[in-house]
Amino acid sequence: SKSSLYVFSRVLKRVGQKANYVQAIPIYLSGDNEVSKYLSEHMQDVDALTGPYIHMIEVDAIAKGDAKFVVSAIEREPFRFPGLTINDLPCIWFEDDLGNSSFVTLPNTIDKTKEAFQELAFAARKTRNARTIAASVRKRVMSKADERKWAFLSGIAFVGMVLGFAIFEPNPSPFQYTMFRIVLALAGAGFVSMTPGFLSAQVGTFIRGGGALAAFVIIFFFAPAALQVPS
Repeated sequence: SKSSLYVFSRVLKRVGQKANYVQAIPIYLSGDNEVSKYLSEHMQDVDALTGPYIHMIEVDAIAKGDAKFVVSAIEREPFRFPGLTINDLPCIWFEDDLGNSSFVTLPNTIDKTKEAFQELAFAARKTRNARTIAASVRKRVMSKADERKWAFLSGIAFVGMVLGFAIFEPNPSPFQYTMFRIVLALAGAGFVSMTPGFLSAQVGTFIRGGGALAAFVIIFFFAPAALQVPS
């Protein structure tokens, strides 16, 4: 209908408009240790990064860990933070003077929180719209999560392939056994790429690796459960 098209066009126009101001409100509970620690120690840095482009609003009750205040603000005043639930915490709530609002759920790690605020500072210099800024930050945060997810799924897939080969080829040829080791090494590298900590390995003088590459080197070159395959 014409009325629906009119409303839709108005929404598109509002989303594309440049607001006079955008403000961001970090919302979290005291149990969100990494996020609360980062903000308590680096709020001035965040404010400096966003500069005049975004007004960072630090709510004292949230900073003091008043969980009742946070829950009340979200559940008893749904029109203040429309669409936001407790399950979305920790997050950054964005709003502008055009009536746009959105939020980005933060990963509860200091490194990822730092990346989110860096992206926020970058996005704020390109646009003055709460939804557009939130979408840019969300893309940055989700891309990292997707990387970990796909690395984990790839590891599972490779392990599944090896198990399938083992079932249908209980007596592999030397070539097949070498391929099994390559696939298993790739699976181990995929799993290690999404786990914290650092791993390093060296084989001889010239082969050296760290992180996921180290896992590949260890699994491929060191085979404590190597089988005696028929020649």
